[in-house]
Amino acid sequence: MESNQEVQDVIKNLTNTISAVNDSLTFQAVIEQHTRAAVGSKTNAEAETSEAARGPISVDTTHFDEQQQRDHEELRRIAEQHQQEIQQQHENHEQQKQEQQEPELVEPAHEHTSLSASDNQDADHQQVLQHIANATAAAGAAEAADAVSTLATVPIAESPPTSTAKLVPGSDEWHRVRRDNHKEVERRRRETINAGINDLAKLIPNSEKNKGSILKQAVRYITTIQADIERLTTEANHMEAATAATRELEKALLDKALVEKSVAEGSSISLLAQHEQLKREYEDLQRKLSELSEEHTSKKQRTE
Repeated sequence: MESNQEVQDVIKNLTNTISAVNDSLTFQAVIEQHTRAAVGSKTNAEAETSEAARGPISVDTTHFDEQQQRDHEELRRIAEQHQQEIQQQHENHEQQKQEQQEPELVEPAHEHTSLSASDNQDADHQQVLQHIANATAAAGAAEAADAVSTLATVPIAESPPTSTAKLVPGSDEWHRVRRDNHKEVERRRRETINAGINDLAKLIPNSEKNKGSILKQAVRYITTIQADIERLTTEANHMEAATAATRELEKALLDKALVEKSVAEGSSISLLAQHEQLKREYEDLQRKLSELSEEHTSKKQRTE
């Protein structure tokens, strides 16, 4: 029973501490302190329980269960209160951001810093909940440990980033933000240039390590490639022109051959016609000669 009373006292102390502490690191340190106190109380309670177990002492189990139920409800109330405080802080921060005049645009690096801080705060809250779970487990209440395990899975609202004061043009903070912006822009510009030089170094064969030498090699390499492209283009144009001339010559020769073929065919037809004419005339002369020869022979015979 004394152990349950000590656990209840620890829970009350945790409740008061949670409502009073805003800084996550301080909150974590307080939880660790109470955790160590709870573990010590648990050790003392176990020792007393071990001694009491030697005597014929009866334990009121019903009262013990009721005490565990009260501890369970107390832990849930602490979790809900902590959740409400975080949500209230987030709402206040959002309202403050809407009321503030927007300062000059800050580069994403500043936003990344704020987001990192927010993530760190979320991690701190998770660690705090884990310390609560460890403290409850050290107290020896099984149901309370289950409740804290459930509590650890409750989503925590995003912690608001560090609020920035209203920037007055010309103020030191205003100039500092402008300098940071210029530094970030310059840093990104250098990163872009370095990335481009590294890409050129990968494309150039046998490139050097010095950036200036890499740029000079890139200029020479690109100039050589351009000269090769121009030379190949000129050669391709010459080859195309020669091919076109060859095709024109082949076409002219083909046309000439076709004309000569047509002329030859016409001459052949004319010669064939003349040959037929001469053949007919020859046959007529042969026939007439044969007739004259026969007539001469008959006259000669009559005269004799």
